[in-house]
Amino acid sequence: MNNAWIKYEANINMIRQWKPEKGRLEKYLEEIKELLGCREPVELVVIYFVGGFEGNPFVAPYDKNRSALCLPIETDVSEIVLYHELTHIVHHKMAGLKGEWERPIGTLILEEGLATRSSRHFVSNKKDESYIEFTQGWLASCQARKSDIIKEIIPYIKDSSAETIMKFTFGEGTQGFERESYYVGWEMVGTLLEKGVSFEEMANIPADQIPYNIEKACKDLVENF
Repeated sequence: MNNAWIKYEANINMIRQWKPEKGRLEKYLEEIKELLGCREPVELVVIYFVGGFEGNPFVAPYDKNRSALCLPIETDVSEIVLYHELTHIVHHKMAGLKGEWERPIGTLILEEGLATRSSRHFVSNKKDESYIEFTQGWLASCQARKSDIIKEIIPYIKDSSAETIMKFTFGEGTQGFERESYYVGWEMVGTLLEKGVSFEEMANIPADQIPYNIEKACKDLVENF
């Protein structure tokens, strides 16, 4: 955050004059509901904040029935990112997920797989890296270790400890890469879509069944390498 102070002065007028763009969020939400087959109302809270120019929106639990979509206003939020985060909110509603930090790795894999592939579905004219990569070269590096990454994450799929979640998000996973769970989700959901499994079918897997389904899907991937 300290590194952002110098940027605020140059952008202070934009921040002061900023106004929310409600229509785009509503449009994207309806498109995602249709893709995932969600036929129930989805209530959410949108929280706008001034961040540190990281360009990193996120979804967080808000109350018993709603999630919060948290959007920084000091940088533009791309349509890819909005589709990604709104997919999380619709998926949570459909599967009965709480959106909490501690959840099985299998749940994290499915969440991120659906979100990255959903954004690719709606914004289809970009390179694959645009939907999942934060660090240049990360996707290619993961693809070079695809078999090992997927094989070695399987024993952790039902683990929901904070330490394990950290290991496969901001930590180095089993192969030395950040966000290995995101990569596994990207590959797994992509493969299932190619096999004819729909977004709706995946989004409708109940929360308590997700780890078992993801474990099977990952084992199937490994067997086909």
